[in-house]
Amino acid sequence: MKKMPLALFALQAFLFGCTKEAPPIQNAIVARVGTDALSAKDFASLMMSRAKYLDAVVVKDPGTVNRIKADILREFVVHCYLKMWAKEKNITPTESEVTAEVERMEKNYPNNNAFQTALSREGLTYDRWKEKIHVSIIEKKLFQELRSSYAAPTESELQTYYDHNKDKFKKSKAVKVRQIVIDTEEGAKEVQKELKKGKAFDKLAERFSISPEGKSGGLTDWIDTETLEVYNDAYNLKPGTYSNLLKSPYGFHIIQLIDKRAGGVQSFKDAKDTIRKNLLENKEQAAYSQWLEEQIRKNKVFKNESLISSIKISTEGP
Repeated sequence: MKKMPLALFALQAFLFGCTKEAPPIQNAIVARVGTDALSAKDFASLMMSRAKYLDAVVVKDPGTVNRIKADILREFVVHCYLKMWAKEKNITPTESEVTAEVERMEKNYPNNNAFQTALSREGLTYDRWKEKIHVSIIEKKLFQELRSSYAAPTESELQTYYDHNKDKFKKSKAVKVRQIVIDTEEGAKEVQKELKKGKAFDKLAERFSISPEGKSGGLTDWIDTETLEVYNDAYNLKPGTYSNLLKSPYGFHIIQLIDKRAGGVQSFKDAKDTIRKNLLENKEQAAYSQWLEEQIRKNKVFKNESLISSIKISTEGP
């Protein structure tokens, strides 16, 4: 499908136009909460950044455009609520908190060029990105406070959840293995000969395996036996032994079984930590939703619906 080289807006000519008789449309307010306002220029810029990497056909769908607009407005309003809450609570993220979070986020990118490219794709300047970091720290502090408003799940709640949701705790058979994957049968047979001579399985995996875990001696994490038939075959091995050549779409496998896990329903004891985490997340989300409803009741949101509606996306080039 055709990718959009550029997203143009029907109001673009007006957003940057200015006359002495009237203020430029770019300064018109799309939305306002308290003293914070979102201008048409910033709104259009955010729309452009979210739309320009989508398929042209997708962007022509009015539903897609409306979802982009709704997401931008929702994020703006929530950010305003968070800043108002922080001001009310006299909470200000410290410079060290912001710096630590910035450094943590920057580490997700291999280099500064990749980082700057990511900002550009999101339509963000570095300062605007830091402002988003600032708000995210406030959000974390909000959730810390909300956690004090609800109790941790009781043993009874955990058991009840387990009893009513056992289907969620069904586990397939799984294996943990070392494997050597070779792209040709001839090459795999040569490795087999080396194994029969007593060569270490992990060393041969490091040297010959084409699979990603080869560099770790061929050791995998737990693998569902339904992933590939070769792992179902490996389940029938005794721990410590290895298979004959097993063929898959990825090549020829020699698999050494390290451990195996039977299928069935996970026990309540084993599932308890997962259940506790799920219930805490549910309570956290409920507390957040209640907080959000309170903000909506307390703070009036102005939206210039006619202006929002008039901003369109065009897939035509300049």
